Amino acid sequence: MRRFLFGLVSLCGLVMVLGAGFLIIEKSIGQTTRDSTRAAIETRLDQIEESQTGGRAGRSLRRAVEAARALGRGMFYKTGIDLVAVLPDPAEGWAARAYDGADAERITGHGYKASALTQNATQSVLRRFEAARDGGKSALIRVFEGDGGLVAIRLGLSKKDLRELERASGDQVAGLLLPRPVDRAGSVVLIVDGVALREQPRTTETATGEIHVAQYSHLRFAVGRVADGEIISNLEPEQLLPLLRDLNMKAIVNALPIADDVRLALRMGDAAYNSGASRR
Repeated sequence: MRRFLFGLVSLCGLVMVLGAGFLIIEKSIGQTTRDSTRAAIETRLDQIEESQTGGRAGRSLRRAVEAARALGRGMFYKTGIDLVAVLPDPAEGWAARAYDGADAERITGHGYKASALTQNATQSVLRRFEAARDGGKSALIRVFEGDGGLVAIRLGLSKKDLRELERASGDQVAGLLLPRPVDRAGSVVLIVDGVALREQPRTTETATGEIHVAQYSHLRFAVGRVADGEIISNLEPEQLLPLLRDLNMKAIVNALPIADDVRLALRMGDAAYNSGASRR
């Protein structure tokens, strides 16, 4: 038993080292060299698989290589996006602070219920805000408070989609830079650096057919599938505009691994985005 555990730990350590090694290689060399290196590895794996004696071993080796590479990207991947830089500076008389569970009820009139039997739109919103409190560098929440107003802003990154964007080309890039349907719903109240902020409907229907009316403002925005944001407030949307105009969406767009023409199209808004634009 002790020998088995030792072997298992050694194997896990080897896979972690391979994963870190792949990440270091991919981050330290240029795109052309990276592509040629990947191609050489793939060619060698194909040769092993096609040989009379190496078919099964080649398939196993390929899976191990891909697993190690994925592990390295997942463990050590850095987005290059500073979510703090996206947040606006508080206006005079306002203060920014961390989000607290009590803010949920102060803004929406309802506390977060993790095991609520009847889920509604408000509980779904509060569940996302609660999850983001422990999101590390991939999520951030700040509350802006002043003059009787309370505004909570949630920001989130999808490391998975950012990694995909690094390797994507053509239509794949277009797909990753197109927001999900849920992020394209609602009426546009403001566009910042080409990113549309949309007001969400206040009247919704629960899964059981009950009507739920939200007594607070709720806005959403997204930079493709790689980043998203959400705002809830006890103020009306038009009262939020001075604060939201100072959102720094360029901090996200400028850090994306895409070509300059695609970046420019994103800044100009969804209507100007050309799905055939080239990747970097």
